[in-house]
Amino acid sequence: MRNPHNHAALIFNRTGQVVNFYPPDAELIAEGAPGAATYSIWRGTQSNNDAAMLTGTATLDTVDTTVATTAAGYAQANRRTVTLSTTASIVLGDRYLLTNGATTKQREVVVPMGNATPVITLEEDLSFDYAITSSTFKGTRHYFTIDATFIADSTNINVWGSYPTVVLPNIPAEPAPPFRVRWVYSLGGINRESWTAFDVVRHPAKANLSVVDLRSVCPDITAWEARDQRGQDWQPQLVRAEQDVALDLRGDGTAANELNDPQFYDRLVLWRWWQGIGFDLWIRSGKKPDWFDEAKEGYQQLRAKYVAAGARAWVDKGTAGSTTSRGSGQLWFK
Repeated sequence: MRNPHNHAALIFNRTGQVVNFYPPDAELIAEGAPGAATYSIWRGTQSNNDAAMLTGTATLDTVDTTVATTAAGYAQANRRTVTLSTTASIVLGDRYLLTNGATTKQREVVVPMGNATPVITLEEDLSFDYAITSSTFKGTRHYFTIDATFIADSTNINVWGSYPTVVLPNIPAEPAPPFRVRWVYSLGGINRESWTAFDVVRHPAKANLSVVDLRSVCPDITAWEARDQRGQDWQPQLVRAEQDVALDLRGDGTAANELNDPQFYDRLVLWRWWQGIGFDLWIRSGKKPDWFDEAKEGYQQLRAKYVAAGARAWVDKGTAGSTTSRGSGQLWFK
């Protein structure tokens, strides 16, 4: 399951928060493990030609070990287990690069789901073979701790309310663009650059849902989970649902982090989660689930009533965390 680190939400005035970055899988597979990245941060409204607000060198995951004792990979009876020289510092759910010692330098990005030292179990079967000693297992995560002074400055809460802009009476302000982070790093001796973003918010959007909530709309849904994902209770689809909801809400004119209405947000994500599971089952079976349209329409109706034209959800359009008086929602004319 890939975490949505490319657009994070940092909580205002909370020190010690970490900003993460993973190089694209295609680059890792083609070019190998990364070197430590440098980072530069600009406000959303700043030009890249302006001086960056923050700069520094990120920390690279220190995991750097080898396959030991027993070969791993496609030719083995269990294609999901890897025996390593050490499993110290390996984090379940994180992303690592496994490289064999062949001249072809075959590589895979892998995600551990179990650690029974010295054997780790991966989320998916391996596609290549990995001999002992010469095959490496390395971390790919870059990270840094956000500056304490920066995160304690209320003017960095990125809503237009903290900018010198003018809004009309009773018309809510729009969320300001997120902060941009440029990462510069080396892969296989080749310099690369990638960008991520983050918001500074009073309260990040965060669903509090479990498979129990799914059963309330579809009682036998756990029995339909794919074999390779069994036991995760559809959590990868929940991550995707929150990403989809965040984009949809932004399209409706309300950022997910502005919502002061957890009851509504949970219900919205639940319906989008259920719809996403319907897509999964449709693709695997070739047949649309009988309830798919209900999930899709329920999600659309909730958005329309509470965020778009209806504008019934409680929101925070300022920097203090308080609920804002809202004007009319969006109206669309043809």
